[in-house]
Amino acid sequence: MLTKKDIIQLLQAFTKVFATKKDLENFATKKEMKKQHNEVVQKLEFVQSDIKSMKSDIKTVQSDVKNVQETLNNLTEMTGDILSWTDDIHKEIVMEKLPQRVHRIEKHLGFPVLAD
Repeated sequence: MLTKKDIIQLLQAFTKVFATKKDLENFATKKEMKKQHNEVVQKLEFVQSDIKSMKSDIKTVQSDVKNVQETLNNLTEMTGDILSWTDDIHKEIVMEKLPQRVHRIEKHLGFPVLAD
């Protein structure tokens, strides 16, 4: 037969091995855990939808960049050697003829000749 001391020791051992109601007060119940799980799943779904919209935006921007690049390429092909043509005009008009005209105007008006 168990003595009172044995019973107390068994109860103490039992409470060490198994959780009591008081021990479980701070732990979430199954219902609370399910609610938290559902909240996390809902947040993940929002994140996934945001990622999908971002991917769509990125595709749109990439398409716009390709269109701009194509337009730039077409413009470059259309203009051809326009830069060398404008360089020739600049060299002929600004660098050669303009100083000659300024010199003639200065002579005509009687201004002192500016240094070239």
